[in-house]
Amino acid sequence: VGDAIVLKLNTSNAIAKGEKTYIDENNYDAVPLKVGNRILVPVRFISEALGAMVGWDDSTQTLSVNYQDKEIKLVIGSDHMLVNGQNVSLGEQVTTYNSTVLIPLNALVEALDKHAFFDDNSGLIIIKDDETVFDGAVIDRLEKELNIRVTVNGQDMTFFELERKNYTLNVKSDEAVPQIGVITIGDETVLATQAASVGESASITVDDETYTIRIEMDTFENVPSNKDAGILNALLAEVEGGELPSYLTYIYVEDLKDSTGFETYPKRGIVDGVINTKIPNRWACNGEGWIQMDFGSVQNVYSMAFAGVSQDVRAYNFDVEVSQNGEDWTTVHTGGAPTTTDFMSIIPLGNVQARYVRLNGHGSNQGTWNTYAEVRFYTSEAQQNEDRSLWEAYFLPMDLSGNVGEVDKIKLRGIDAMANEFELNNNAQITYQVTDESIASVAEDGSVTYIKTGTTTVRITVVQDGYRVVAMLSIEVL
Repeated sequence: VGDAIVLKLNTSNAIAKGEKTYIDENNYDAVPLKVGNRILVPVRFISEALGAMVGWDDSTQTLSVNYQDKEIKLVIGSDHMLVNGQNVSLGEQVTTYNSTVLIPLNALVEALDKHAFFDDNSGLIIIKDDETVFDGAVIDRLEKELNIRVTVNGQDMTFFELERKNYTLNVKSDEAVPQIGVITIGDETVLATQAASVGESASITVDDETYTIRIEMDTFENVPSNKDAGILNALLAEVEGGELPSYLTYIYVEDLKDSTGFETYPKRGIVDGVINTKIPNRWACNGEGWIQMDFGSVQNVYSMAFAGVSQDVRAYNFDVEVSQNGEDWTTVHTGGAPTTTDFMSIIPLGNVQARYVRLNGHGSNQGTWNTYAEVRFYTSEAQQNEDRSLWEAYFLPMDLSGNVGEVDKIKLRGIDAMANEFELNNNAQITYQVTDESIASVAEDGSVTYIKTGTTTVRITVVQDGYRVVAMLSIEVL
């Protein structure tokens, strides 16, 4: 079925983009329904499976969907929806069932410029780009696919597929042999046989088809993951001696708290990613939420700079409060930050004295998510302007540039999955490959010699602790 979305009446299983999934993995009661002659389907799941942005405003009970050139708004209890500002009748009210917003299938697919196929015998719903009609064999296979849920120790085995007959499950040395279970929704005959020990196989028989699940010892259990702290995930390449000043052009944030509870974890990753770092990191919170910065001591706060994710189309709504003691707060800014094509928006705060600054987020013009990429604070207009002059260097990829005959040296640092920077190990294997060595050359120690006028590219490959990452830098010789 390609990129089609497949659902079944009264069933929490689904298929999206060729992968078996669930309408809501945290709520198996979220299902499509048939009420009278109408098919009601879950708006969020279908919209997000198509790549749309979905937001929820609890105060107005409004679900918003932004997909390509369409903006759709649905209010619980209303019998119409807004599509790009135009009223479209639904024939019945927008409703919720088991905490899932449902509307008629035809109304949703028409608003999203899609087509729907419904098979009344099986209860299958297929949403796709064209008007293809599927034959009985395809319908039977998809129905059986959605009728079966395989579990491992009670947890869903989402990668189970009818067409794949053999699987391997890895267990760690201190884990027991996993127990395989099957939950069926249809009339299939199912038999499950458990493995007695590691090295043996469990099996599932569905009607006349047998599926084998071999239990193996995880030989990589002691090998670090590239998602762990301090494990190479990406590269930061800079010109040695040309690094930017550390926290000289904005107030350094010593610590922070936030409403999501991330402050109970080590100060890294998604929380600290919003301060003292690069724009690609972010802090996110759905609905009303706050993030609070602590400078460590009372500072004069002249202004702040703010960058939000997709800020070229999203205007973020937040209030800014300041405090000297963390208990008594004064609001110094409301209205958030407008859309901008610049790196960040400058927001005056009025030379207030503060140790703590708190942003109270209220979502954006495109939904309820607060997704902040960077927040900086300045003690004076001079510091603000100095930092502003460096934004291209801070936020654009580093390129190499020099005159013929000059020599620069590339400095490399590792970045882990939590955006922490660290020095590469002495045993790291580093190679440099220049596209056109007549323009520039790079030695084994990272020294770059500019040979003749022109542009070329250097490809940097680093292998450390078994992980391989690549970075590309452009070279311009003047």
